[in-house]
Amino acid sequence: KGSLRYFVESQKNGAYITFNPLVFSSSNGVIYLKRPLVIGSGVHIDGAGASATISSHVSWQDFELSFSGGECVRKAGILSQDKNDFSKIYIRGRTNDVSIVNLTFSNDFGLPPIWWSEKIQGDCLKDSITIIEQADNVLIRHNRFLNCGDECVSVVQADLSASKNVVIERNIFSKVNKSILIKGGAAGFDSGGDSAMNIKVLNNFFDETKQRNPRVQDAAVEISGNVLYKWKTSGMAFSGRNRLMINNNLF
Repeated sequence: KGSLRYFVESQKNGAYITFNPLVFSSSNGVIYLKRPLVIGSGVHIDGAGASATISSHVSWQDFELSFSGGECVRKAGILSQDKNDFSKIYIRGRTNDVSIVNLTFSNDFGLPPIWWSEKIQGDCLKDSITIIEQADNVLIRHNRFLNCGDECVSVVQADLSASKNVVIERNIFSKVNKSILIKGGAAGFDSGGDSAMNIKVLNNFFDETKQRNPRVQDAAVEISGNVLYKWKTSGMAFSGRNRLMINNNLF
């Protein structure tokens, strides 16, 4: 009792969770998640006034290549969960009305192995925040993302008939490989060109990131007021069928 996991997973009717600044100071404010944290409806996590960092016990030492050499697998005895469960925070199912604000997401995965590749990293380490299935009305605001495993924030629409409204605003993505993925499906657009998937990416600072600021595929997205500073491979990327409003971004 008293842990972040306890308050998140024991609340059936929502909760507003804050952090004691006397406990979560700049030198002692890291929460290490041994397994994913699944957020329920009506849960609001706010790190304002404290220095709360969400991290993971996962490191490169936990993995090895499969016999075929094409897949990242967990070493025997490390964990028995499905490999896709390494995302730190899941917002999924029919979850509604969630906010994640004023936190830092950072990891120390250790030195990559000699068999490292970008695809392998995504397979092994996964996202910091994953928003999937029928989750709706989600706010990701004023967080810092450092050294994300795969995407820092991933929004994927599996049920194309369900609405998905997500706002990602005023965050800092610093020196990460992949910032944001937003992925829907062309079948999610009706004959009038409307989509049930409506995402806003507003006023974020992408600081020397490599790519996906954001990457959008088959979705309706507003991208406004963002600053992309010294991006590497690609600033923003788009594929499939999208409805986009792109305004006042600074590259």
